Amino acid sequence: MTLLTDVPTNMNPYPVDKAGNTKNLYVSTRNADSIDIINSETMLRTNSINLSHKPRSAEAYNESLGVVIVAGADKPMSSIIDPNTNKVVATAGENTLTVPSLDYGGTLSSGHPFWFTDRKFAVIDRENRSISLWKIVGNRSSGFSTEFLNKVKTPTSVHSFVGIKNEASRTYYAIAEGSPDNGIPPMLLEIKIDQEEIFINRAQSLYGNPEKMGSHHADLHPDGRHIYVGSTQGYMYVINRDNMGIVNIIKTGLGSAHTTFIPKRNLAIVTNHKDTFVTIINTETHKNIKNITVSTEQEKGQILQSHTSFVDADENYFYSFATDNGTFYELDLELLDISRTLHTGGTPKQGVFVSIPPVFTHIMNRDISIDIKPIQRTTGHPSSAFIGGDNTINAPTNMVWSSGPSSKFSTMLNDESGKQYEVYLVANVTLSGCQNVQINSAMTCEYAVANKLNISFDATLNTNIPVGTRLTGQFSLKRLQWPNMNTTNTEIHNFEVNWKVPPL
Repeated sequence: MTLLTDVPTNMNPYPVDKAGNTKNLYVSTRNADSIDIINSETMLRTNSINLSHKPRSAEAYNESLGVVIVAGADKPMSSIIDPNTNKVVATAGENTLTVPSLDYGGTLSSGHPFWFTDRKFAVIDRENRSISLWKIVGNRSSGFSTEFLNKVKTPTSVHSFVGIKNEASRTYYAIAEGSPDNGIPPMLLEIKIDQEEIFINRAQSLYGNPEKMGSHHADLHPDGRHIYVGSTQGYMYVINRDNMGIVNIIKTGLGSAHTTFIPKRNLAIVTNHKDTFVTIINTETHKNIKNITVSTEQEKGQILQSHTSFVDADENYFYSFATDNGTFYELDLELLDISRTLHTGGTPKQGVFVSIPPVFTHIMNRDISIDIKPIQRTTGHPSSAFIGGDNTINAPTNMVWSSGPSSKFSTMLNDESGKQYEVYLVANVTLSGCQNVQINSAMTCEYAVANKLNISFDATLNTNIPVGTRLTGQFSLKRLQWPNMNTTNTEIHNFEVNWKVPPL
């Protein structure tokens, strides 16, 4: 393991989030009214986006609309950004400075951002103990605006929502942080959305002395039924969301918070922010297997363990930071022990793991068919999904529209005088032993292997380009494991075009 570079930013960088399916990383610099942009391929800071508030975090990406919510650190409001243009397209919430002080969880004005549906989202006001329901209207072509719909009061300030998307039942779960000074325990809140209404349907308090308790994070078990809720005094509460009952309380470490599940191994790793060890849990029995020391005692006044962790695609290794020590570590999930460490210095608290995909370059001077290797989908079946990359029109989310077993998309190419043409292409993927499918299809065949990507120039749609015109340029397609857009199992295919328009 090697430290590649340090990237200078504005003041007090904290979370780093991936900006959707772009190559941008958004750095929430909490002492600046802006977020910094880092190019994930070059690891260079390229620009900043001005905001009307300081940023808390920017992890809420809306894949359908292609926009990101950035929650406010000093105001209970959010900015919505198009990561393809890096422009603020709308805002929501109250443009008023607040400094929450009633409850556990610090002085940040907002909780973390969250999308309920493709159009509805939350703005968490920690000072006023409320969650507001907002709606975004419009699209990237005509522009966006937001509408306030309703709000619900919460028992204490809310930190974040559990990462559950349930369009059918409109049921969601949020963490009320608790209020030690007021004797209110942390709670798991079941939130319901009904048209333009938002309300708390059920709540489960964490057991213990409320004057010593706080909570800020929860995670969904792979079985979809249990939610793990960490508490600052050193316990993990396992709640069955069917009846909202606590089925087990697991002794962990101080500042117990984030749970990283390793489904293939029936394991979970608990980050204990205020302790020197992580806790390994058997996710079938909900019991502590082992504590593994990852940090020395606090020396710099920072949390001992970072918010962010990562598990490799094969679920063999867990990666995270011992924050106060400035040490990055690798934990072997077979041996359940630290296998490698790297001292970076500093006190890294929260970031994002970004894969650097292999790049394949192809010369395209006629219709082309290229060999591709299988990528395993999470079902175990081979996957064949591509999305648009550089220089594809409306890339990546709106690139493809259906054309039978094929996909059509367009790219900008230049003639010899420099004049630009929008050139249409048709593409499909061959699944050996099965059929051809659209390039952005999540369809799989159990015994089929995606072994060919076929791209041709669309004779019907390109009739406006004079015969004999030589067009040059490039476009790229990103192949990925569906539906996880941030998987490490990706590859980039670049196409260098030198094409002479043939007779019809």
